[in-house]
Formats: sequence, C-alpha cells, structure tokens
Amino acid sequence: MNLPQTHDDLALGDDLLVIIPDPQLQRVVKVSFDLSCNNTVHQYKSTYDAVTYLRDHLKDIKAIVLTLEKNDYNFNDILEKVHRSFPKIVLVIINTGENEDEYQQLARFPYIHLYSKESFLKDFSKIMIQDLGLNIPQSDDRYIKVEIDTLKFVDGIKKDVFIKAKTSGHYSALFRRGSVLAQDEIDIYKSKGLTHVYLEKEAIKEILPQMDAQRSLFASYSGFKFVLRSDDDPLEKRFEKKIMRFQEEIIIDGEFQQQIENAVGKTLSYLQKKPTSIKLL
Repeated sequence: MNLPQTHDDLALGDDLLVIIPDPQLQRVVKVSFDLSCNNTVHQYKSTYDAVTYLRDHLKDIKAIVLTLEKNDYNFNDILEKVHRSFPKIVLVIINTGENEDEYQQLARFPYIHLYSKESFLKDFSKIMIQDLGLNIPQSDDRYIKVEIDTLKFVDGIKKDVFIKAKTSGHYSALFRRGSVLAQDEIDIYKSKGLTHVYLEKEAIKEILPQMDAQRSLFASYSGFKFVLRSDDDPLEKRFEKKIMRFQEEIIIDGEFQQQIENAVGKTLSYLQKKPTSIKLL
C-alpha cells in the first residue's frame, strides 16, 4: 500500500498481530481490519501463544493490538519486544478496566497508544489512519483483499466481488452488484480452495462509515452482522441500518435515535404553543 508515510507507518505486506481473549471482540477487530486494509492479521487468544509466534516472526510484525488483561504474566515479554524493535512496532492497547495504574504508566511511550474499549470501537477508522498509517482513501490500491469467511459477518455487500488470477494477476467478477452470497455458497467456494476475494476501494470507502456506527453493537452481540446498505438501495432497505432487528430485539442506531427524539420534542413543543393545530394531525 503506497502511502504518504513515515518509516514506521504500515504498508502493504506488513502484518498485524491481534491478541484478544474475548472471542466476540477479537472477531469484530479481525473483521474490521479485513474490510479496511490489505494487511495480514494474525490472531491469538493469549500473550503466551503470541510470544511464541513473535520469536520467529518479529520482523514481520508492524503493529500489535491487544487487551490489557489482569495477571497477564507474558505481557512484559510483549512489551520488551516492542521496546527493542526497530523500526518500532506500534502497540495499541485496549483497556477493559483492569490494571489501570499500569495502563497510565505506558502512556509516556510515543509508539504505544492507549484506548478504552468504547473509544477503540468508536474511533477505529481514525486509529487506523492516525496510529497505524492505514489510509484507504489516500492509498493507491484499487482492490482490498478480504478473507471469504469475513463475508459471513456482513449483511448486504451488494457490490461487485472479484477473484484474482494467480498467474496473470487479472481481476474477474465472482458475482456482480445486487447479488447476495449465501453462507452455504461461501462454504462451497472454500471447499474449492478459494480463501480470499477482493472488493473495490470505492466500495470499502462507502461501507466504512456504516461499520463505524455499528462496531460497538457487533462487539456486544454474539452473532451480530454489519448491516451494510447502498445509497441506491430502496428506502426501506436503507432504514435497516438505522433500525435493526437482532435476536427478537430492536436495536436503533444512536444517532438516528437522537434525531427521532429531537423531532418528537419539536413536535410536542409546537403543539403546546398551538394546541389547536392538533386538529390537523
């Protein structure tokens, strides 16, 4: 990925290491990265397993994202490898409420970025640009490589989805805009050896704001999918990303909820000032 960057910024081919024991949070971070950049993501549930991996692959890792867990005896091993790395590995720490004192002490290192879980999920796209140097709009990539399993965690990528020929590097459409790839179809493609597909960068730019608005929901509900809609979808389909039904529960987008409350408040205020206008309703 050719970016206007410093020597520490992530580029195409630089690997990311995610160390998060919570399976739902790990999943949302992995899917978010997969739909946002061309970087390989390695996942581990513990720093113990991650340290073993880093012994042989330290030079391949440009950034580590982990949660600060209580009584994590291998965290200092990760920290030592980050301190000794050159160029410096970027370390993004998600604080889940444990080890608050240690969390604050790490803030003095410029290559360590500290976030609460809530702010990390909310500001994920900004963190990618500011901390990791991953700026999709400014990149030269036309296509973003996506693991085919990631498509299981999105509802509504009605975009052209491509595959890439290994020999010629030519991109051809696997299915066209308006098509929907069912889960059993994904399994069929996987059984034939297809592990990755490609989305156009313009499509990624369109869905990123929608993902930002739903990422906290994804992290809170097991089985949740990003509800992605296009501007050319019918109005009732576009409202599905504002009012979502999940496990018999209605989830209303926070911004949309505020708009509804503001509209109701203005209507009530108007009716109080002009009570006779209720006859027009």
